[in-house]
Amino acid sequence: MTREEVAQIILLMEGTPQLVVKLLYGSGLRISEAVRLRIHDIDFEMKQVTVRSGKGDKDRITTFPSSIAPLLHNHLSRVKMLHDKDLA
Repeated sequence: MTREEVAQIILLMEGTPQLVVKLLYGSGLRISEAVRLRIHDIDFEMKQVTVRSGKGDKDRITTFPSSIAPLLHNHLSRVKMLHDKDLA
């Protein structure tokens, strides 16, 4: 797919699915790696994601685009609010 085709598909998505696709595309993550990410695997300062037990059961570090950092922060804020509400 060309960059333009990928951009058109991403524009059709919204919310968490769009964030996941941007992370997959921008960081080169596999779907299984993305769904296993944990908060402590994301380093916002260095713009890095630590992939644990990836292909070949190896850990690796990859970067993520700075354009998705605000989206990740927003997502984590929403998830934290939901978690706090569940605990209450």
